[in-house]
Amino acid sequence: MKDNFLLITSATSSIAVELINSFIEPKNLVLHARNEVELDLIIAKLSVHHNIIKWVYDFEHIEDLGTTLKQFISENQISINEFIHFSGVLSLGSIRKIPLSKSLKIFNVNFFSALEIIKILTSKTNAKAAKNIILISSISSIFGEKGNSLYVSSKSALDGLVRSLSLELAPSVRINSVLPGAINTKMTSETLAKDNDLSKGYPLGEGRSLDVVNYIEFLLSDKSRWITGQNVIVDGGKSRNIFF
Repeated sequence: MKDNFLLITSATSSIAVELINSFIEPKNLVLHARNEVELDLIIAKLSVHHNIIKWVYDFEHIEDLGTTLKQFISENQISINEFIHFSGVLSLGSIRKIPLSKSLKIFNVNFFSALEIIKILTSKTNAKAAKNIILISSISSIFGEKGNSLYVSSKSALDGLVRSLSLELAPSVRINSVLPGAINTKMTSETLAKDNDLSKGYPLGEGRSLDVVNYIEFLLSDKSRWITGQNVIVDGGKSRNIFF
C-alpha cells in the first residue's frame, strides 16, 4: 500500500495548476480530470520527482463514482490522505430557462461528486482514511449572483456540508472550504471579460490564483491543525465593501 496521496479534482483548472506547480518537495498526487488530453499536458510539465497517478472521470455522471473510486484505489494500491475539490461548472442565465437535466449535471459536478468522494475516503472500512479535506467554493455562495443561481446554490451546499461534516468526522478528519473572490481563470474569463476593471470593489486590488493557492497550502500544512468547519473567504476585502 502506497501512503499519503493527495487527490486533486479538476487538476487542469487554473488555480489547481498553480497549486500543483507550487509544490517544491516531492509529493504523491492523484490528479483528476474529465479530459485526458489536457491532463496529460499538465502532467508532462510537472517535476519528475512527483509520484503521479491520473484519474479520468466525468463528474456529470456520478452513478458509478463511488464504485469506480474504490476500484481505482484498490487497483493502484494507494491510500488517499488528503482531498481538494476544485471541480465546478458555471451556468449563466435565467433559472426559468434552465432544464432540470442541466441543473442535475451542475449539482453533480459541483456538489454531489465531492459528497460521493468524501464518503469513500472517510469510510470506516478504509484503513487509512483521508485526514484533510478542502472544498473550493466562492464568495458568491454567501452573497448571491444574478443569473448564476445554480452555481451559487451548489457552492452554498458545499459550505453547508463543510460545517456539518466538521462535526460528524471529527476528530480524525479536518474539512474546510475556501471562498475566493473573482480570479481570472479559464472558467471565469468569459464572465469577467464583461468587466474591464477586475479590481473594482476589491480594496486590495485584483486577485491572483497564487493568492488562493497560498491559503490552500496553509490548510494543507500542520499549521492549520486546529482549524475545521470553516468557510474561509479569500477575496481582497471585496465582501466588506458593501457599496460594490
